[in-house]
Amino acid sequence: MPNKTLLIIIAAAVVIAIIIVIMLSSKKEEFPYKKKTPFMTLQDRKIIEEIAEAGYFPFVKVRIADFITTWKNAGYRPKIASRSVDFLACDIDSFEPQFALVYKSHYGKNTNEFLTQLFMHVNIPLFFVSKNFNSSDMSKIIKAVRQVKKS
Repeated sequence: MPNKTLLIIIAAAVVIAIIIVIMLSSKKEEFPYKKKTPFMTLQDRKIIEEIAEAGYFPFVKVRIADFITTWKNAGYRPKIASRSVDFLACDIDSFEPQFALVYKSHYGKNTNEFLTQLFMHVNIPLFFVSKNFNSSDMSKIIKAVRQVKKS
């Protein structure tokens, strides 16, 4: 009987050892993240360059809650916490936001209406632009922003 118990203990130890070896040698799951390439499209890059050429400091993909805040938490903060603008043009000296651009397809109609109301309230011009936005469109925006800022 003692030999039988000893054999069972040895067999169990061998099985446990095999399981441990298999677990340690099995390939670990890959970390499920990778760098996005390209980080931005050529169109994005052109817009950034045009904002900079117009004398503004361009920021890309900025969370709205990073430059607009609320003093009421419940119900108000979540409306801006997870939203962003595609481009934020700031004064080159003060970094005060001057205008923002959002791709039209970025959000749905209700969100676009909320963003329009929000940006009007905080006095930052907001423009919804298409993916085929061009230099002529940017010139019109810059001109409109500068006229609004003069008055």
